[in-house]
Amino acid sequence: MFNYIKYLLMISIFLLSLSSCNNKSTSPSNSQISSSSPEDVPENIVKNYSIKADESEANIEAKMQEYFNEYGYYSIFLEDTKENIDKNNTISKINTIIEKDTYTKDGVYLDLSKTTMTEIADNTFKDNKNLFGVKLPETLTSIGESAFYDCSSLKTINFPSSITSIGKSAFQLCIKLETLDLSQTKILEIKANSFYNCSSLKNVYLSQSILAIQGNAFSSCSSLEEINFPPDLQGVATYAFAECKALKKVTLNEKITKILAMAFYNCSSLEKISFPSSIESIGQYTFAGCTSLKQIEYLGNTPSSVKADATVFSAYYSMAKASTPDNLYLPNVANDPNDESWNKFLSYDWSDKTINYGQSMPK
Repeated sequence: MFNYIKYLLMISIFLLSLSSCNNKSTSPSNSQISSSSPEDVPENIVKNYSIKADESEANIEAKMQEYFNEYGYYSIFLEDTKENIDKNNTISKINTIIEKDTYTKDGVYLDLSKTTMTEIADNTFKDNKNLFGVKLPETLTSIGESAFYDCSSLKTINFPSSITSIGKSAFQLCIKLETLDLSQTKILEIKANSFYNCSSLKNVYLSQSILAIQGNAFSSCSSLEEINFPPDLQGVATYAFAECKALKKVTLNEKITKILAMAFYNCSSLEKISFPSSIESIGQYTFAGCTSLKQIEYLGNTPSSVKADATVFSAYYSMAKASTPDNLYLPNVANDPNDESWNKFLSYDWSDKTINYGQSMPK
């Protein structure tokens, strides 16, 4: 009897193991795709769903649906030359498809990496609420003004090393965009409003080639916590980082000369900042509303070298409180000159604050 029961138990375990194996699909959707992001789709799968520039809307949508049925999200894989794409007005056609209500719930990922496109023209995807990801080709050199303006579902996009310019307001109001990696690009400036109100933007990696950051470039990026300026940056324009309320750390470069009015207005989490000896001027209300700012460091040795507006740390009417730093660090000024020459540095009254001569600001 005991052996019979043991036999039945072994049979049961064997059948259960078979059932478990049968429930594990070996289709590409599970083994190759499900745990990957859309931009990591294997080459062999991309080929199966690629479209050409002259493809009809019906055929494009049919392939999108096939892909969705297999992998659970909508994707368009375009593979063709710039000339054919321009001739067939393909990008406009694709944009029209993506905007359809059919794709509002799940969004659409667009892969252009197999094209030879050189630009995304002005306003190309402006106000497209269904575009959630884009993969750009290594041939792309420019992204036009407002190209992705208010693409409110856009969460991921790559920036190839070939890119030399990004237009004004190109990504303004892309409220789902989380990471911006421009480190491999050759752009010389971040233009006005380029990333204005990208409220989910947490990680920004700037190109070493950047010389200027224009007005409102990163204003209202309320999730941004840290920014490191590239080595040759010369200036930061008005409102460039205004209302970045999570911004805690700013690392200025050694060649920056100007910070214009309200550049860091209402950055209420900013705790400390170090000014290089190259800094020459700081504009109106630059740090108004920076209520957590308590430590200032200056790496120069002459107080008159910096022309700061009288309102640099002042309140801005009823909209922003005054900043009240209480520690000034002067690592390159060995001793107190005993002439009160530092008491009005940056147009701020340091007479009842602590001036730390010969000391660096704590890390």
